[in-house]
Amino acid sequence: MPAENREQWLQQMVGLLRPYFENQVEKKLPEKVHVSCGFPSRKALVRKAVFVGQCFPTRMSGAGYNEVFISPLKANELEVAAILVHELIHAVDDCVNQHKRPFIEMAKRAGLVRPWTCSVPGDALQGVLNEMIEKLGAYPHSEINRNAFDDLKKQGTRLIKVVCPEADCGVVCRMTKKYIETGRIPTCACGTKMEAA
Repeated sequence: MPAENREQWLQQMVGLLRPYFENQVEKKLPEKVHVSCGFPSRKALVRKAVFVGQCFPTRMSGAGYNEVFISPLKANELEVAAILVHELIHAVDDCVNQHKRPFIEMAKRAGLVRPWTCSVPGDALQGVLNEMIEKLGAYPHSEINRNAFDDLKKQGTRLIKVVCPEADCGVVCRMTKKYIETGRIPTCACGTKMEAA
């Protein structure tokens, strides 16, 4: 039965990967693993570096889970599955070894290839993941276009400065453009009609 949402698909993929990890990596996946689609790091949008996945250790989870996030910038099933494999390797050692030798050894057994900070599946792992994807069906997600964030302009202030024209008064306030255009500019306490600056 096809997954109803991204998280269900990702959790089902974890279920399919459990025996693979035991047989191929010779490690058991932790029982407490949550996987979600979400930005793994705020740097994913701020910087041009690609952050496609992140695993948080159990000590950072209120429920004691390894919390795994797969970036919504990714929608290709094979890419997403390979990222998940990479992050699950981090979950196996509760993020202790980062990308050091123990991680590299597990990554090699899992079928990932260099660079170790990425999630590149070798030919054998691609075949295994494609079989799993065939069982699960399409990943129910459309990627978010990161370039669209560059097009968003910073919103300026909506309020316009309104001042008293009397030189010795100095009263200043701010108003919306709508009120200024409809002639609702107030009169200053000195009795002079205020003006948009």
